[in-house]
Amino acid sequence: MKRIGLIVLAATWLSGCGSLNNPLDSLNGSEESVGPVEVVEVESYEAASAGSADQRVMVEGEALEYQEGQQDMGMGSAPSGLTPPAQLLFFFDFDRSAVSAEDLTVLQAHAAYLINNPVMMVRLEGHADERGSREYNLALGERRAQTVSDLLIAEGVSAGQIEIISYGEESPLEDGHEEAFWSQNRRVELSYPQ
Repeated sequence: MKRIGLIVLAATWLSGCGSLNNPLDSLNGSEESVGPVEVVEVESYEAASAGSADQRVMVEGEALEYQEGQQDMGMGSAPSGLTPPAQLLFFFDFDRSAVSAEDLTVLQAHAAYLINNPVMMVRLEGHADERGSREYNLALGERRAQTVSDLLIAEGVSAGQIEIISYGEESPLEDGHEEAFWSQNRRVELSYPQ
């Protein structure tokens, strides 16, 4: 009796292992089917950097070039969402965290980029000018970054794609002690760390 139990157990185990060899077996009985798969071999790859306007990739011996957001394949402009908008700095009024109407349009373009590229992350760095206490400015920088985050999420960006950091007054863009300098330090900077 033990021998029969072991044989049944071994047969069950072996039949289970057999289905691991072909993971598409589960689709055979369903209405879904797997279409043809095309394998593309990449001969060389050059990562794009933030300052690079040109990128060249060799795919099956054919050179594809990307120049300033335009894909050179005789098809006109590049697909939407290929590159993020160029504006990465968003400035704020004194002691405020509201985004201007002009900046809202650019943030919507950033949202579209992130939605089209769900593996991309964006870092929102909040800043304040030197007026106010260190603690207050850290909180103000965070409020500004959170406002930008809320706008991106409202446009459909996943909260998991967003990281918020507040530097307060600790990382000024301009060193000076008057409004012309302070206005440049009240900002949120967007960066794509990948």
